[in-house]
Amino acid sequence: MNCLKVLGLSFALVLGMGELVRGDVEETANKRSALEVLPGSATVYLEVKGFGDLMKLVSESELSKTIQALPQFRQEFNTKILGLKFGLAIFEQAVGMKWDKAMGSLTAGGMYVTLDVNTNVVCLMMKADDGGKLKKIRDGVLAFIRADADRKGNADPIIEGKYRGIKTYQVGAMGFATAGKWLLACSDGDEGEAMLDRLLDGGKGSLGMSKRYQAARKMDGGKTTMWGYVDLEAVRKWGKAEKLFVGKTDNPAAEMLVGGIMGNLKYAKYGTVSLNADMKKNKLTLRMALPHNEKTLKEREFFFGAGGEGKADEALAVKDTAMTLTMHRDTAEMWLSAEKLFDERVVAQMTKSETDLGIFFSGRKFGAEILPAMKPKMQIVVSRQRYKGLGVVPAIKLPAFALIARVNDDAKKLQRELEVGYKSLMGLLNLQAGMQDRPQFDVTTERVAGGGRITTAEYLEEGEGKREGGEIYYNFSPTMAAVKDYVILASTKELGRELLEKVMKRKKAAVSAFNTEMRIYADVAAAMLRDNRNQLIAQNQLNEGQTKEEATDEIDGMLKVLEAFKGAAIELKSSKAMMRLEVSASMKEKKVGE
Repeated sequence: MNCLKVLGLSFALVLGMGELVRGDVEETANKRSALEVLPGSATVYLEVKGFGDLMKLVSESELSKTIQALPQFRQEFNTKILGLKFGLAIFEQAVGMKWDKAMGSLTAGGMYVTLDVNTNVVCLMMKADDGGKLKKIRDGVLAFIRADADRKGNADPIIEGKYRGIKTYQVGAMGFATAGKWLLACSDGDEGEAMLDRLLDGGKGSLGMSKRYQAARKMDGGKTTMWGYVDLEAVRKWGKAEKLFVGKTDNPAAEMLVGGIMGNLKYAKYGTVSLNADMKKNKLTLRMALPHNEKTLKEREFFFGAGGEGKADEALAVKDTAMTLTMHRDTAEMWLSAEKLFDERVVAQMTKSETDLGIFFSGRKFGAEILPAMKPKMQIVVSRQRYKGLGVVPAIKLPAFALIARVNDDAKKLQRELEVGYKSLMGLLNLQAGMQDRPQFDVTTERVAGGGRITTAEYLEEGEGKREGGEIYYNFSPTMAAVKDYVILASTKELGRELLEKVMKRKKAAVSAFNTEMRIYADVAAAMLRDNRNQLIAQNQLNEGQTKEEATDEIDGMLKVLEAFKGAAIELKSSKAMMRLEVSASMKEKKVGE
């Protein structure tokens, strides 16, 4: 046979085998999942699925459009984001498509990131919708990097190589490669090669084989756009995030609200975080889940309840409610556990308060005798004031608020003791008001059907007719109401009476599905701010040195942003096995015809 023919046939055979090898690599790579490839030593793992939905919700929602229309946003955008826009334009020219379309294509099959806090190694994987499109974007990005370096007079920053027949590229500390629909990147060369080995061969050492990851995955709370896993035990050993694992605190309010969550972080071996973008409901939901630990359940039983099963009451909502917060909290147990929960300064303050509060309860100990008579149920309600029937309307309009608690069945006499203590407090406030030449309270008690009582302290008014622009203390008409097993302490007579009527209409207290539940109603919150619009504008002029026009634009912009929301919610569910915290925000949809 002619020698040239033999060489030609051999060359064709080699080329054919090369195409076959490349085809096998791409086929094998496309069948792999990120969990089969990413390192099992990861301390933090994050996956993003539905990147396009998240971008659309953020960029096309009414909230986003409202923010983009604000003068102050446009000014900031034009001065600080101009360089980014220029860079994006060059990038789009290099890859031949809009940046958001390119990101949508690159992440169509998900984006996956790991971090090892001990070695600072970051690994990334993206699965594109098409291998050919991925190569086009890759080549465009490489051309973009080289053109930028050339324009600045720098040497070629890209180091090219090959590993097991796969082209590799290194830019700075980060190396990357493409295989099939997958883009792989890693900040460590050895770990990057290990990823390519697992991509081609499978094998041990992957994140998906980690028992801790597998346990965390079982806590998944449903559909998610982003989902993350954290090896909390490794983070604690790392020793650079001590604030996340605090022991004693100096903030009793924070302990009451989130002490159980922070306590769980001290012992949990792992945790998960997720974010879901619901396009139909125009809603973003953030979730965090932690497995319960026996130490946490014992130390924070006042928070979670026996066996972690403590449930709050359903919230009492009234007209123009701005916020409701309902919780399961055993305040007596928290008070008695003060030395384990709080630092020395707070414990000393609580000891002093024990003595001071005894004045209002005939010398009885507040922590040992009064609080144990209360059920581990409490609520807070905040509402907008209407100032109907008032002779003086304050210039600065504050929301009304109330604390609702319940007493044990065998401790209902406590309601009368609290009433006596309340009247004693009003008497002291009247003495103080007299010395400061302020109006004094007129304290009255009224019996209501069903055995309830309502005691109100209202300011004695002078003169006739309605007066606007009154002092700030005219926001208050402190009220205490008691009926059934409820005790209501409200900042205004109107709110106290509304809540009293709500309780009386209930046959029995309804139990919530949550340990803690908070609801915020954006329309009412915005209305309360609008009630004080002129004062807010004047305050901005004074504090920020703005003109009236500038201050007006800023305050009105803030109100428009708030009005673009429907509301927000925080929900904490707890069981013996785990706790799940969910934070959500709903945005208004575009009205028909707009």
